[in-house]
Amino acid sequence: IAGAKLEELFENLKSGERWVREMTRLELMGRKTEEVVPALEEWWRKLNEKDPATEHVLVEALGVMEGHNRITFDLVWRLTFAKSTDAKAYAAGVVARDSNYMFQGWNDPLTMLNVDPHPRVRVASVVGMGNIPSTWPSLLSIVRTENPTGDKFLELAARSAVAAIVPQFEPLDLTEWTPKESERLAELQRPPGSPKPAPATKSADKITATVPATGKLRATPEFVAALVKEVRESGDAKHGGEVFRRAELACTACHSIADQGGKIGPPLDTLGSGQPVDFIIGATLEPQREIKESYEATQITAKDGRTALGYLVARDPQQTTLRDPATGTETKFANADIKEQKQLGSFMPAGLTDSLKREDLRDLFRYLSELGKPQP
Repeated sequence: IAGAKLEELFENLKSGERWVREMTRLELMGRKTEEVVPALEEWWRKLNEKDPATEHVLVEALGVMEGHNRITFDLVWRLTFAKSTDAKAYAAGVVARDSNYMFQGWNDPLTMLNVDPHPRVRVASVVGMGNIPSTWPSLLSIVRTENPTGDKFLELAARSAVAAIVPQFEPLDLTEWTPKESERLAELQRPPGSPKPAPATKSADKITATVPATGKLRATPEFVAALVKEVRESGDAKHGGEVFRRAELACTACHSIADQGGKIGPPLDTLGSGQPVDFIIGATLEPQREIKESYEATQITAKDGRTALGYLVARDPQQTTLRDPATGTETKFANADIKEQKQLGSFMPAGLTDSLKREDLRDLFRYLSELGKPQP
């Protein structure tokens, strides 16, 4: 194999022997990309589409291309319409692992594979969406759709994808969602095994609903006490500020400091001088339990179908006014026209800090705990 010509190696990908195919892939992935990829591209396009064995050979070719980080749309797209369930599922996995992700648009393979009749293919497509933020519109359509077959693997994939992607798009615009669709999202965000939220309860002025309050990290007394000790003894505020500004946490998209940042959440200029460290930790890890006044999300649905999501800024006997936290636009509803009003809690999603290393978490809270305090 080591001294074989490229054409000979390509033909080895058709072998019925697994060992031969694996050794061939390794050999091809070890050769120069500029030599292998163009030749392999030309070779697989000549394969007989009517030959039942061709789909498997294309999978082997795609594996070699992936090894060279040269995934081409045509090859993935061809396998998207394969007859083989294995081939389609593998194609979805390759797309999910593609760091460049070039296949965006109406002909997105993951979107196409998600409507495949086989559950394994659908699961693979959802897992892929959980790795690629740009597929959020496709994932959103899945979130809004029930899992009619109750497939536990599809449910787990959807739950994992939501946990990975939704925090990057908070706050969500749910104005066109039905209550059932919103409940579906809440269910997918609920940690497996945790009790279901209490059903909505109606009071004289509002309808309240419970939303998921925690991620993987819980603000238990033991956890908070240990972290507070670390923050005070070895926390690095300078590094914590860098953590705070990381794009994946999106802190600056919602909160402002010195008038720099978003307006969705409350400004943090005086957070450290006004609140103790344990409070800051608890409010961050479990944002639904500590909501600053005037920053509780409210969703109103009118009898004519209009909906709005925002902060309740005014209410009198005649009308209720909501302010969009992102744009500042106010929407007024006559109280007599309101069909449903829900208190959704904080716009801040749970689990934002779940992926942080312990030292990053420690330094972040050191930084937050010093905001507003006189600096030496």
